[in-house]
Amino acid sequence: MGNELKEWERWLARSKITLTAAQSLLEQYLLADSVSRIYYAMFYATKALFIRDNLAVKKHAAILSLFGQKYVRPNIIAPEFHQMLIKAFQLRQKSDYDIYWEISADDVKADLNAAMQFVAEIERYLTANGDK
Repeated sequence: MGNELKEWERWLARSKITLTAAQSLLEQYLLADSVSRIYYAMFYATKALFIRDNLAVKKHAAILSLFGQKYVRPNIIAPEFHQMLIKAFQLRQKSDYDIYWEISADDVKADLNAAMQFVAEIERYLTANGDK
């Protein structure tokens, strides 16, 4: 049974599935829901990273902070990926809690592309560095 996925691999797979959901919601013009899924795809990828590295946090704000401390400051992951995660979190807050908030399909498409890059970068790092 050597082909069972590790927990971090499951979270990374969940991240990719969530990107697919975000794309589908965008295509259906369910923009706020797509924005929420975009953030969660990035969150799940970050969770995979943290689990693999034995880091535990409970709050979303703590995840943003720890990502910066452990991966961006030591130049493991480029700062633009941290900014992508922060932006996605802020947009998710608006999409989930502000009923007057609006966003264009073009902006959601750009955010989805950023999330795809983010997930790919986390996957690249995890794949290159294996298990700890």
